[in-house]
Amino acid sequence: MTTATSPGIGWKDELLKDVTTVPKVGEPGVIQVTGNQAEPILLDDRGRAVMAAATYGSGRIVAYSHNGYIKQFREGKNKKFETLNRNIRNWLGIKEGGDVIYGDSLNDVGDIPKSGVLVIAGGGDKLKKFVPDILKFVKAGGGFLCGVCPWGWLQKRPKATIDGMAVQQILKEAGMAFTGETCEVTKGFSAVQSKETAEKSVDVKPGTVKKQAADTAHSTPDKCVEKRVEKLVEKCASPTVMATGTSPSGGWKDELLKDVETVPKVGVPGNIVVFGDQAEPILLDDRGRAIMAAATYGSGRIVAFSHNGYIKQFREGKDKKFETLNRNIRSWLGMKEGDDVTDASNIKDAAEIPKSGVLLVAGGGDKGKKLIPDVLKFVKEGGGLLCGVCPWGWLQRRPRKTIDDMVLQGILNEVGLSFTAETCAVKKQISAAESKERAEVSHLGRALKAIELDPDSVEKYAETVAENAHSIPDKCFEKRLNTPMEKCYEKCIKKHKDCIPKGGKKKVKDSRGQAVVSLTTGFLEKQAKMGKEVKAPGINDFPGDFEEEPQLQCASVIIKSARKERHSTGYYLPAGKVLTIKATTTGEHVEDWRVRVGAHSDNLSGKKEFKRWPKLSVVKRMEAETKISSPYGGLIYFESPKEAGDLTASMENVVEAPFYDLEDPRSVQNWPERRKAPGLWADLAGEHIIFTLPAASVRDLEDPSEGLRAWDDVVKAHHELRGTNPSGDHRQRIVPDRQPKAGWMHAGYPIVTNMDIAAKDKFILDGKKLRKAGNWGLFHELGHNMQRKAWTFEGTGEVTCNVFTLHAMDVVAKRDPWQHPWVRNKWPSIEQFFKDGAQHDVWKKKAGVALAVYAQLAHHFGWEPYEKVFRQYEKDPKKKEPQNNKERIILWIVRFSNEVGRNLVPLFDFWGFPHTEEAQAQVSGLEAFLPDDDLTALAPGRLAEIRGKYNMQA
Repeated sequence: MTTATSPGIGWKDELLKDVTTVPKVGEPGVIQVTGNQAEPILLDDRGRAVMAAATYGSGRIVAYSHNGYIKQFREGKNKKFETLNRNIRNWLGIKEGGDVIYGDSLNDVGDIPKSGVLVIAGGGDKLKKFVPDILKFVKAGGGFLCGVCPWGWLQKRPKATIDGMAVQQILKEAGMAFTGETCEVTKGFSAVQSKETAEKSVDVKPGTVKKQAADTAHSTPDKCVEKRVEKLVEKCASPTVMATGTSPSGGWKDELLKDVETVPKVGVPGNIVVFGDQAEPILLDDRGRAIMAAATYGSGRIVAFSHNGYIKQFREGKDKKFETLNRNIRSWLGMKEGDDVTDASNIKDAAEIPKSGVLLVAGGGDKGKKLIPDVLKFVKEGGGLLCGVCPWGWLQRRPRKTIDDMVLQGILNEVGLSFTAETCAVKKQISAAESKERAEVSHLGRALKAIELDPDSVEKYAETVAENAHSIPDKCFEKRLNTPMEKCYEKCIKKHKDCIPKGGKKKVKDSRGQAVVSLTTGFLEKQAKMGKEVKAPGINDFPGDFEEEPQLQCASVIIKSARKERHSTGYYLPAGKVLTIKATTTGEHVEDWRVRVGAHSDNLSGKKEFKRWPKLSVVKRMEAETKISSPYGGLIYFESPKEAGDLTASMENVVEAPFYDLEDPRSVQNWPERRKAPGLWADLAGEHIIFTLPAASVRDLEDPSEGLRAWDDVVKAHHELRGTNPSGDHRQRIVPDRQPKAGWMHAGYPIVTNMDIAAKDKFILDGKKLRKAGNWGLFHELGHNMQRKAWTFEGTGEVTCNVFTLHAMDVVAKRDPWQHPWVRNKWPSIEQFFKDGAQHDVWKKKAGVALAVYAQLAHHFGWEPYEKVFRQYEKDPKKKEPQNNKERIILWIVRFSNEVGRNLVPLFDFWGFPHTEEAQAQVSGLEAFLPDDDLTALAPGRLAEIRGKYNMQA
């Protein structure tokens, strides 16, 4: 080997001779350069080394922070690395035909060469016992070339530290050390820029302090810092940089939670997602969501809470339950006795930001947008920032804003933290010990890197990804997390193709599958909101895909809205295509509107099995120009705010879908042609109800009007019973789904059913069949949408909705409620109920039994009393509504009794209702009512008993 030259510009010139750029390989880590005879060679934009070199005795060492570079050296096939690899060979003294020994061939000390170059890819786990001998080899003039991805090595060994790595022990002796960080690199490294940056970068040598030292001292492994940076910390230690430098993975939590057992819950905290290399979750809920997080930025430190109540506790310092935590925060932020704490709310311009100390921010920092760069500069230069806001509460007060609009969010994003709109599931106390345990897998950034490195680890990190990936605000995701998430997704979906939901026997139900589905869903949704061309695998099965790509077109729509509502457009966006919308509104803000692609809005996230992708519907806030795509494809909707206003929108890249609307004469006239439109799903609308159906199921439907008018009559009947106007409400929506989120079908907006309603033998728009047989299931769900809390007692959530079912059966299908099979079939259960003592707690649990008394009232008094009683409730001011279950029961009995002119207390007492004595006091002047009918005949003994109680004659 040639005589070692002194470090400085000579090394870089030799190693980077004729090199313009060096490609990025994988996700490189960071090499900290600390020795007199060591130099950074290739650096990222922040001056962190990916390649470094050193002399040790008479020998030389070249180190990379990713083993992929060693692979390129060993294989020698890629011409992009040819010049650099030649320079390394020359600098290490390898001549033509010279010996190059690879570490995987070493079995004992005798295998270590006497001269030449030793090359190690990886951490050298099997070479620990050879470390002294390898150092002796280099010191005597040997060359050493090594490379490992340090953060990846750590993730595969969760109980290890970098100092336990054999290669690390070798590099430390030469004044270099790996850290747990990653470098920030796009596609490659500029040789020229690396040289320039290296001159300004950290030469951590005795008596020398440069810009990056404080920034990276804390990330250098402890043992290395103690040995190599003593004089550095004497000169540059600041209140926010620990003199011994701890790694983020453990030391921060130990310091901040020292002597802390539990921390009280304050309010309803929000969620902080932790994704940055120099950021850590500190206090977490049971699901791994962070309430408190910490980060370093340059020479400074930041502590963030997801509720400003914690800042109040810090500022006031009165509650002893927070005393230890607050003391730890002060210590970690570098505050000493008498140090200043500056309240940011008092700062009006940059000149008022202190030069040192700690800045306190309670709330979103709304007035400080222009000060973001100055606050970041303050922290970077050694200041401390303690901040807290309730993010979901901040949003509620600003309905036209997103988390991305929050000033504090802009600051935290720079340090690898982000608020979300979610709340944390916290009990009264947050356990410090449990938080430490959960923190190991709750860091989103590390989770994504781990899955990218080893796709089989997706199960371990599934909850972290599922909880946080799709809750990250859109702009933060696009800028900070899109690339790592994309890499993670590509590796994961490639390895786990069997986890694609395909319905039928192919449903995903194991934990690995759930993890893959959650990760994929989160990534695809974010990509879609960014307007990227993304398409989910397996969608040809459900909700469907085109066999041949349809012709795309432009279209315009005008939406007139008087209320909050989902509006059909009659157009479909194919999966993977980008929809561009240009819109104006007669209302105040176009941002109050939303665009939705996909009618299937049931979110299955958190379910134990998947028959389809969990989130098929993509929603985005409108702007003057909006771009959105859908990985699944779907019908296009515009969702209006509650304020009246019109929306005019032009759309690009859409296809027509079958569309029919009784309120739109043109669509009725065009139906013979429009039913042939290529869109895969169709909207068919009556005056008061809209059905979304597979297009294939309606293409042979010549006239939808008969079925739609029959369903309109059902909705009108429900409203007539309740005393409300169907035209004053949005139209009801019915959407069939392969997997409703609750049961076979459920109420809501939309009502979601199973796919059977689109089958020929059960086709939902068969008007004649509906008017003859009715439809108990959908009448029931529509009834749910009509319920009021004031007259729905405990246990009657599945009962009072069926009052509307019975009524619609009567007036639309002409089926007597008293004779309906659904009611009659429950009579054996009713008889048993009376035999068991007519307990109200049992009545509440049996919907069929409970409905009987409502059917009894309709049988004896008709529907008119119901209509009048419900109208009384509709007129009640909010403040006069009954406040508890007792008040609800009494008011119902009293109102119905007064309406029919009979004392109904004996009837409800017969059924075991409580609180009848209080009701009796209000209606005792009316003639008592307890009839002889088919139901009371089931319990003759009880009938006689109750009649005797109220002095009624048989």
